[in-house]
Amino acid sequence: MSFNPAGTKWSVAGFDSNGALTTAFHPTPWEFHRQSLNAGNYWSGGYQPMPGCDNAFIVETISSGAVADNLEVYFLTPDRFIATKGGALYRFGKKL
Repeated sequence: MSFNPAGTKWSVAGFDSNGALTTAFHPTPWEFHRQSLNAGNYWSGGYQPMPGCDNAFIVETISSGAVADNLEVYFLTPDRFIATKGGALYRFGKKL
C-alpha cells in the first residue's frame, strides 16, 4: 500500500510492546502537511519516506527548539498507523 499522509489528521494514543493502548487518544491530533507535521503547539517536525518501504516514514519531532524524538510511522491501512521508537511500539493512530 503506497500512502501519502499529507493533508491528514490523526487521533493518537500511547501503544505498548504488547499491542495494547496505554493512554486515551489525545485531544490534539497529529497533523501531516507536505513533509512537515505537528501536534498543535506541543511539537512540530518533519518526515520523509523510509527507503525501501512505500507505507512508512521517518519522523523527527522538535520541541522547545531541540530534537525531541525520532520515530518511524507505518501506515497499515488508509486510516490506521503505528509508530515505533527505538524499535518498540510507541503510538497508535486513527485517521480523523
